[in-house]
Amino acid sequence: MSGQTLTGRQPHPEPRRNTTNSIITAAPQWYRNGTPIKGATSLGYQPVPADAVLSFKAGPGLIHPAVQSAKIGPGTFPLVATPIIKGTPKPGSTLTVHVGGWQPTPSAFAYQWYRSGVRIPGATAKSYKLTASDAGKTIMGKATGSRTGFKTTVLASVRALR
Repeated sequence: MSGQTLTGRQPHPEPRRNTTNSIITAAPQWYRNGTPIKGATSLGYQPVPADAVLSFKAGPGLIHPAVQSAKIGPGTFPLVATPIIKGTPKPGSTLTVHVGGWQPTPSAFAYQWYRSGVRIPGATAKSYKLTASDAGKTIMGKATGSRTGFKTTVLASVRALR
């Protein structure tokens, strides 16, 4: 849910009155792991990666203020483009994985290359220099994007060698 706006709601749509018949105003407050979030005092709030458990309280002064808590799950990367492999597909040439556009941008990428579906030991860079063993095989490059508060995402692109 990181990145999606959440909306709290007041428990009583009508104004409440105290014992002196004054209207009680309910100021909403969002909490991160039990601590008030500075400035998060409206009904809408957009969670961030630091929000492990998020709570909403309708406001002080209410006899029974509404408090709801939810565990915030990791966000997902909406992908703009699938990674592609660029380079000449022949032994001696270098292939490179281009990851395309991710929003938000992962803080790190990890790479792994495969020959006909089998992991190539030590081939963990963005680029891979093809060898004679790759001739006639299908080469796949996997890019793994990671960022705190987001699900780790793995995407692959494939090139066949002649």
